Order: sequence, then structure tokens, then C-alpha cells
Amino acid sequence: MKYFTIALYCIIFFAVSCSPVYRTVFHYTQPSTQEGKKCIRQCVFTYNNCLRQCQAQSNECRLKEKLYNIPSSVISSIANIATITNTKNDDSANNNTLLISTNKKSICNIDECQRLCRSDYNMCFIDCGGQVTSSSVCVHYCDKK
Repeated sequence: MKYFTIALYCIIFFAVSCSPVYRTVFHYTQPSTQEGKKCIRQCVFTYNNCLRQCQAQSNECRLKEKLYNIPSSVISSIANIATITNTKNDDSANNNTLLISTNKKSICNIDECQRLCRSDYNMCFIDCGGQVTSSSVCVHYCDKK
């Protein structure tokens, strides 16, 4: 049963990891008027400010994450030492050793912020008289369709 479960996980992993990956690409058509082009320059300025704010928020989040993860990594290390010590004293527990993972995953995700900036820029571009179209483009594993 154990080998069946492992085999099933491997099959699922390979099936998912080899499926095509798509990315949305935006195509912009400039407005024909000078006012529209001037308006779009303001959209670009606002968009760049938005991206800078995303980067600043991400940097601040990562700094806080580093500061707050120090105690949790110390606690994890102590718990791991205690687990190892207990299993050395109890031979029946050797097969059930559970170590707390010290791999930290970041909660500081800049992608969503950048996506919102892009969405605002697209709306601004349209409000200025331009046209925005989008298409999906395969970027990885494209021959696996």
C-alpha cells in the first residue's frame, strides 16, 4: 500500500509538472489624439509609482519576515534536538522520528500587487482612448498539448 501511494504521487507530480504553462500578454494600441498620448504618459507615471510601492512593500515584508522568523527557527531547532534525544532513548520510536521543518516559505508575494498595478494601468490606458487586447501565450512545455 505504501509503494502504491508513492507511485500515485509520482504519477500525479509528473502529469501536473509537464502540462503547458500559459502567460497572459497584453497588446496596446495608442490613441490617435495628442491628448490621449499625454494621458497615457500619466498612466505610465502612475503605473511606475505603483510598481515602486509594490517593491517597497515586498522589501518591508521580507525584513519583518526575517525578524519574526528568528525565534520560530530557534524553537524548531530546540524541538528537533528534543525529538532526536527522545528517539535515541526509546528504540521503538526510531521509525517514527518527526523533525520540524526549518524550510521557511515567504508570505511576501509581490505578484498580486504587480497584477493590480497592471490592471489599473490597462483601465487608465483605455480611459485615455487606447485599446488593450490580451492573449494567452504558452511559455513552458508547449509541445505537451
